[in-house]
Amino acid sequence: MNDSADLYRVSGLVFYFVITDVRKMELFKRVLVSDPTAMNLSVTYGNLHAELKVNIGVAEANTDGANKEELIANCNTAINATLKPNYSLNYAFYKELKDYEIR
Repeated sequence: MNDSADLYRVSGLVFYFVITDVRKMELFKRVLVSDPTAMNLSVTYGNLHAELKVNIGVAEANTDGANKEELIANCNTAINATLKPNYSLNYAFYKELKDYEIR
């Protein structure tokens, strides 16, 4: 990726995207809030058409976890929240989940 972000494939279609530049994290947040479908992908090849809906869970270092394991667990909690029927967005910030009472 670059010097302020890394992408890791965990398994299948599960990826961890680590942003280390605070400014880029703020930009990422603004993009998600202004267009929740910004990370989705639509592909057409001849008569074939596929759509990829991306669900995003966000956990931030220093506020959402003291170590890598806590961050990953809290990120998973956030992404799992996006799959619940009473949650309408395709992204979730771990620290904001208490407002939805769906942790």
